[in-house]
Amino acid sequence: MLPKTHILLGAALALVFYLFFPQTALYNIFLVFVGAFLMDIDHYISACYSRKKLLSMKESFEYYKEFNERCLEAKSRGIKIKSDFHLLHTFEFHLFILIMAFFFEPFFYVFIGMIFHTALDFISLADNGILYVREFFLINYLIKKII
Repeated sequence: MLPKTHILLGAALALVFYLFFPQTALYNIFLVFVGAFLMDIDHYISACYSRKKLLSMKESFEYYKEFNERCLEAKSRGIKIKSDFHLLHTFEFHLFILIMAFFFEPFFYVFIGMIFHTALDFISLADNGILYVREFFLINYLIKKII
């Protein structure tokens, strides 16, 4: 899913959150919004790492556009390819943010945005029949790298 979609839907989530919980401080509403899209920064980092150089945002978008095209083409031939690893999209990172929320309230609002973001990604990947491209667990990624 494109970052602009996460930004627009994250803004909608923040607005809904504000309407249902008007007593929530505006900076916490802002954290819900930020949590809904900022975790995609790991896509940019992965693209730079894969290309072995710093990329512009446009080049990063091109990198993933090309990957999506390769992925769908491979899928049509019955081949399943994996995406780059995205640490901020893993269960363990979500768990870390949730644990932090027990100690620092702002992390709770970031966590809400992250869960929303992850749900959108999950729906998009499942809808395209390519759920297998993403590694959702850091431990699985590490085990596969070691073996």
